[in-house]
Amino acid sequence: MAGPFCINNGSGVVRAIAAPQKCKAGETRKNGVAVTGPPGPPGPKGARGAKGAQGHAGPKGAQGAKGAQGAQGAKGAQGPAGPPGPAGAQGPAGAQGPAGAAGGQGPAGATGATGPAGGAAAEFGLVSVFVDRGSGPTRFMTLSVGLSGSPAGTTTSGTFRFTCTPAQAPCRISFGAVVISPQSTEPTVVHPRLLIYRNPNTAPADTPVLYCEYADGANNNAGLDVIQRVPTLVAAEAAMDTHLNMGLGGSFDCGAGQTGALVTNEILVQNPADPTPAFYDVTGTFAFSPGFDLPVGP
Repeated sequence: MAGPFCINNGSGVVRAIAAPQKCKAGETRKNGVAVTGPPGPPGPKGARGAKGAQGHAGPKGAQGAKGAQGAQGAKGAQGPAGPPGPAGAQGPAGAQGPAGAAGGQGPAGATGATGPAGGAAAEFGLVSVFVDRGSGPTRFMTLSVGLSGSPAGTTTSGTFRFTCTPAQAPCRISFGAVVISPQSTEPTVVHPRLLIYRNPNTAPADTPVLYCEYADGANNNAGLDVIQRVPTLVAAEAAMDTHLNMGLGGSFDCGAGQTGALVTNEILVQNPADPTPAFYDVTGTFAFSPGFDLPVGP
């Protein structure tokens, strides 16, 4: 077999190479036919190779366990004094000292000017409107107003609603009035006006509200009712239990079967023969001590 060949000096392995190629270290170049001889003796140990380059840093290891607490260090030297702190809050006032001896009386002062005359003590007008539904009169509205001394008098008003059923009929509306006065017991006067509307309590809910009755003054000439002046509220409550007259014009208009004089101290509503209960809206207007004649109502 044509050469050249390289024979491994340790193992005797033969390999063919190209003519210009050189054998590796530990091989012997031969030409001609390849031969296989017995392995030669081991060669001497080669010199130690140069130190290789440092490998890459390995990954960070896990954190070790916490070490035991070290012994307390020695006490350090005292530091320098700090700057002064801010001023503290003011303390509470001390207890009052004993009273000093009385001074001598000073000279009398000059007489002051005469002050203005004091006003009269306040008066209040009160009026209650009652409804009797078969068990006696009950206050359904009480009005209170300060009497200002106006030459035209002082007026107050209010509105309320109540129900009257056939079992309660007829229901009776009345009023009483009084003045609470710490300055006088002389009687005074009041002008009453009551306007009453009726709303039958039936379906539908929008049943119309109808005119029922109108009272104007203590008689049919817009007259005035004479009322008491009393000193206390307790006395006023008792005085208002006296029901006052009202003028109802030329007829009874609520259809409750009322008869008799048209100047009366009560107005009847709800005919006992009417099976339909009804709501009644009452508006009262009262003028205390009016200083002029009031016009006659319709």
